[in-house]
Amino acid sequence: MGPRDRPIVAPVRRNCFAEFLSRNQKLELDVLVFALVKLNAHGRRSLPAFAEAIRGRAEVQECFTLMGDMDFLLRIVVRDVQAYERFFFETLSQLPGVQEVHSNIAMSEMKSTTSLPLQAASAIQK
Repeated sequence: MGPRDRPIVAPVRRNCFAEFLSRNQKLELDVLVFALVKLNAHGRRSLPAFAEAIRGRAEVQECFTLMGDMDFLLRIVVRDVQAYERFFFETLSQLPGVQEVHSNIAMSEMKSTTSLPLQAASAIQK
């Protein structure tokens, strides 16, 4: 087994969702929401304004641009469902160009890892 076959990082991880709940319950941030956001055609022209607004919101922990039916995936942390409802109606749905939002509340985590599929990548390069 050569150096390319060994993982760069071999982390020991517990259930990240359980860690999220444990850490955030102390702060009373108990709800993790994944929101899929679609911009309207005109909204795509205001992408910089949307991006800036998202970057300025502490509730939004991560934001990814997507290829497919929806334009963005947001990872949002809030105190409770009522706090997300307020964030949704007062902020998220009012952002520039937002046409549609699909919100999904995480109930439990099935898998979380930081390991990379390096063996698969090296097989492709050969």
